[in-house]
Amino acid sequence: GRQSEILMLTARGARFDVINVRVPAVDEGVEFLLLCAGRANLPQTELAAARLLVARLGCYPFALAHAGMYLRRNVGLPIAEHLKILDKSPRSTIDKLGIQLGKEIDTYLNRYSKEMPLCAALLNIIAFMAGDTISLHLFYSREGELIPPVMKTISGDFAKKLQSPADLHEQVITPIHEDSLISFDNDVSSFAINPLIQIIVRSRMTAKMARSWAQKAIKIVAYHAAALDSEHDAAIELQDPIVMQVEQSLHVIQELQINILEAAVLLNRAGRFLHEQGRFSVARSYFEQALAVCEEADPANESWRREAAYSHNGIGRALFRLGSYAQAQVHLEEALARRGELGSHEHCDYAATQNNLGLLRVSTGDVSD
Repeated sequence: GRQSEILMLTARGARFDVINVRVPAVDEGVEFLLLCAGRANLPQTELAAARLLVARLGCYPFALAHAGMYLRRNVGLPIAEHLKILDKSPRSTIDKLGIQLGKEIDTYLNRYSKEMPLCAALLNIIAFMAGDTISLHLFYSREGELIPPVMKTISGDFAKKLQSPADLHEQVITPIHEDSLISFDNDVSSFAINPLIQIIVRSRMTAKMARSWAQKAIKIVAYHAAALDSEHDAAIELQDPIVMQVEQSLHVIQELQINILEAAVLLNRAGRFLHEQGRFSVARSYFEQALAVCEEADPANESWRREAAYSHNGIGRALFRLGSYAQAQVHLEEALARRGELGSHEHCDYAATQNNLGLLRVSTGDVSD
């Protein structure tokens, strides 16, 4: 596992000892947090919030113990609400933890903004990603080219210099790594950013800037959403890195009220992936959030209407597997109507929804249609 060197200072000893402490994985961190908080048998929404809180705190045991004791003292406080408090008061949170990183990191960010804009852009983007493991494969295609959402963040002279993943590594990731703002694991082609650095980067942004950079982060993850529907070997390799980002993307979409098409696509494909894994309740929540995003969009736009139909179909399938047949029928009939309005009577999506309705009616004994 990852190793951290922690300098332990005591009033009783005259010497300094460096103790190597293994930083726990996220699942271990969640278990430890809930143990400290005295909480068990939580619903999926609270477990998802617990994972995000652990990731934000960097999986460090002292921070997790502190957060756990706070939750234990505030018995009625949902973990999701504690996470919101952390997000809404980043600077005060940093001050309370006694961490004096702000000024140092501001110095780096100011230099990047003036001299290395792509470094600044990458930091702004990954401030909205799940920072414990960010795969480099999210930034380029199977053909080894940088994906369009990454290229669109490039400005000035960097547009001519940055043409490949090797350029991204050499000109962007390496300088940020050398400044100790990210850690890089060459063995698995991934890097990580400390949650506190993410908080500092986000705290420098206006609300408008935050939405803009959050949208860029979501577009990068959503670009690969099709991999969640694929059984191709290369796509399967991408599934774990994407799933690791989806929970964070959902949190960002809800927090900043992101309503771009890519957000709906990502949530819908993640919902289908989770459904195929048998996680019907969680899948339903993703489909419902995707539908909420679609309902804020232009109803005349065909792409949005198609995603809304996808959401209704997904909700219907999940409800069917959860035994809520009446509600499932409402959503499946809505999906069929919307897909029919799109002129897709001969399309496989329309046929799939018809099949889902047929299975539902057989299960309920209604075979008249």
